[in-house]
Amino acid sequence: MATAKHSLSFFIAIYAAVFCLLGLLGYYTAGEAGWLRQAVVAPGTVNTLAYYDLPRMTIAMGGNGRYVRLDITLEVAKEDIYAIDGMRPRILDRLNVFFGALKSDQIESASAPSWLRNETLGEVKKAVAPVQVRDVMFRQFMII
Repeated sequence: MATAKHSLSFFIAIYAAVFCLLGLLGYYTAGEAGWLRQAVVAPGTVNTLAYYDLPRMTIAMGGNGRYVRLDITLEVAKEDIYAIDGMRPRILDRLNVFFGALKSDQIESASAPSWLRNETLGEVKKAVAPVQVRDVMFRQFMII
């Protein structure tokens, strides 16, 4: 009976040691792969930013039977998030007009992604002025 308890204790000790070694190996590997690196953020900006997701939009483009499907996120100051929420109908209207006036060849060029991002940011800024929008991010952009 004493040998059974001894072998069980020995088994548990070996199991715990192997488990700890595997954890250390995983931690070391994650550090080498860069998964544990901290993001460098300017002081005072960590808790001041908020992200506002606009609803998914499907907009007819330029009368050519093509549609664009958009999922957009706005980066704003945290204190402006409720103001942005109140201006959502105005933002959606401006984006519907802007993307509805586009032709598919304007979107399919090589310079289109940066141009569209800048133009979309400009349209959103016009819709929510004087509230500041720092950036727009496309979660989805698809021509149908």
